[in-house]
Amino acid sequence: TVDGKPAPIFRVYPDFCAIPVGPGEHRIEVRYRPGPLKPILLVAGIILVGLIAQAMRRPDYAAMERRIAARLAQLATPWATPRMRTALALALLTLLFTRAMFRGNLIDGHDTLEYPPQLTEFARISSDHQFPPVWAPDLGSGHGQPLFEFAPPLIYAAALPFFKAGMSLANSLQFGLAILFALGAIAVFLIGRKLSFSRAASIGAAAAWLFAPYQALDIYVCARFAESAAIAVAPVALLGLIVAVQCPTAMSVALGALAVAMLPLAHNA
Repeated sequence: TVDGKPAPIFRVYPDFCAIPVGPGEHRIEVRYRPGPLKPILLVAGIILVGLIAQAMRRPDYAAMERRIAARLAQLATPWATPRMRTALALALLTLLFTRAMFRGNLIDGHDTLEYPPQLTEFARISSDHQFPPVWAPDLGSGHGQPLFEFAPPLIYAAALPFFKAGMSLANSLQFGLAILFALGAIAVFLIGRKLSFSRAASIGAAAAWLFAPYQALDIYVCARFAESAAIAVAPVALLGLIVAVQCPTAMSVALGALAVAMLPLAHNA
């Protein structure tokens, strides 16, 4: 509240809260009210525990428990397949490489501060239903400028769903980039399989691609998010091209064209 009256809260860079006030002295009061959800959950938890305790006294409870255990054992069986082990290996490799992106803070690098304002602007023009998203109305001293004609928008498009879901600018950018790296690692693995390499060799190729020194330099030293996004989708483009050449159906050619188009949408170079 401002001077006892309710006031709106605006989300501003880099994810702080701002309260608009006029000139002069004001009394600003900020309170957190959790609402009725906590006591409702407490009562629901007590009732649920009571129902479970009552059910455990029934004679058929042991038989039900055995059925549930057998069902869980069936669900666990697919984890032992080669495909599932491959998926777990690729997921673990991607998490190891991108683990610094999940700390909640923006990576400290040369170009770090270039991207949050542009994501904010991209989110605004997407809310205004501009297509294609080119014109940034808040830049250029308020006159606007065609920012995304020159700054390829893939990294912002990847971050936008997280930002719209309420995540901070840092987490939105870095989660989006982590997903692009995951897609790149999967594409490198699939390229290896397309070229008749073994499953282990293809996983090794994905690991070598992920942990290449330039890859780490690009994201963790220079913080070039746009270029890192291009490197991440380059294997996807190559995979799309291979599939389109080997199996030239209308669908494979269309998907291959879409994959290749992601490169100039990620970085100009």
